[in-house]
Amino acid sequence: MPRAGVEVIFAYPSKLEYIVKCYNGFPHFVLTENENGTNYLKAGTGYIPAIEKELYSNYEANLMRYEFTLSYNRFITSLRVYSWASACKNLYANTFQLERNEESAISSLIKKLNIPERTVEDQIRFIENWVKSEISIAEEGEFDERLNEVIRTKQTSKYGAIRLMVAMMDAAGIDFELVITGDNEDQPFDPDFNGFNYLKNQLLYFPAINKYLVPDDLEYRLGLIPENYQGSFALFAREVSYDQNLKTLSYDIRQISIESPVLNTDSIIQEVWIDPDLNLLKTRSHRVFSGKNAATFQSFWHLVNNDKKDEIVQSVFNMGEQNTVIDSYKVRNDSPENIAVNPLVWDLEITANSLVETAGSDILVKIGETIGTQSELYQANTRKLPIDVGLLRNYYRKIQFKIPPGYKVTNASDLNMDVRMMNNDKISCIFNSKVESADGLLIITVIEYYNEPRYPVERYEDFRKVINAAADFNKKTLLLSKI
Repeated sequence: MPRAGVEVIFAYPSKLEYIVKCYNGFPHFVLTENENGTNYLKAGTGYIPAIEKELYSNYEANLMRYEFTLSYNRFITSLRVYSWASACKNLYANTFQLERNEESAISSLIKKLNIPERTVEDQIRFIENWVKSEISIAEEGEFDERLNEVIRTKQTSKYGAIRLMVAMMDAAGIDFELVITGDNEDQPFDPDFNGFNYLKNQLLYFPAINKYLVPDDLEYRLGLIPENYQGSFALFAREVSYDQNLKTLSYDIRQISIESPVLNTDSIIQEVWIDPDLNLLKTRSHRVFSGKNAATFQSFWHLVNNDKKDEIVQSVFNMGEQNTVIDSYKVRNDSPENIAVNPLVWDLEITANSLVETAGSDILVKIGETIGTQSELYQANTRKLPIDVGLLRNYYRKIQFKIPPGYKVTNASDLNMDVRMMNNDKISCIFNSKVESADGLLIITVIEYYNEPRYPVERYEDFRKVINAAADFNKKTLLLSKI
């Protein structure tokens, strides 16, 4: 919604001092000091135009806004009030410090679990899997957050899960850093704004293996983190001890790494053939999901019944106008322990009832739809927001189409496509498909990947062409003519 006559005024005693920072074009604040001991910070504008939501963008993060924090309160001290240092002090007290009963409970638990003495990564995964399989982590609700009670009742909030994970890693002697960041979708962490505003989400980082862990979300395991944290700046804090009674957190500001698209893959190898008499298309499909693509299923698959599983499979692997029959399917590595360890593997036999048509003596095969529905990016208005790709992904498809006896494919070259976006002489994103024939087969190989998470609005057209190339392939039809 547009806004008119916007004015913001902060009025406060002169012994207080605030830091205010404006984003996305919101006008800067002007300080006025009055003799009566009251200061004023004022900013305003006559009109703020509306911004429409656009695909592949972080809408909330691009709205005009301002952030503020109290920096000094000279009524009580001349030292900085809210800062990274004070944030670390609070984090240590709230997250690391334990009561005597908590320390005893954690020590007993670690001994009882008998963590295997293998690699550091094995030990981390063992602890994480125990917490996320044995402790119920709720989004909301009132819980006794003392760790002895969390262990006893086996339920807690997200805050309690973070405390438990930190305490267990600490007790197991595993070196880690607590990472605190914002959210790229609405309030990205600003390394130049020294306040608490962005300290919303917590991760654990393990320097020895260069991997992150989300302690309070069941959908993730070591090595996977949400895309809205990736690439953002964050506060990296680690425990330091000056003596037995003086402990705190030291910190620095760094960027969270961005997962390679190779980590999040979706690969299909499928045999395709048709029954010309019944106008049916059959496929034998081997599909492999890795990374977040797999974790989406691995996190909950064991919790749903067979009818629900069938419904999900029907939706995910549908080909063409919701007129597909899943004749059979098998799935492997579908438990939470496989997240970020083993890929999710599907083997399916599928019948598509709407992908084959006849036109006189010719046969039309909607071969593009065998890879499933693809995203399209069409926009009538001029693009306003920068592009945010989200999770970097990698796609691979190999389709082996068996040409029916007595027919030839007359338009195979139509499936040769190459649409790419370059950045500094390197491929930033690409859609490429190529066709070859061998032994009565038409072999179609498709690669598609996205290597960079963000682009300025000026690159929108280049990016859009790659996205739409996949949708254009989806519309491709083979023409089979009698020999």
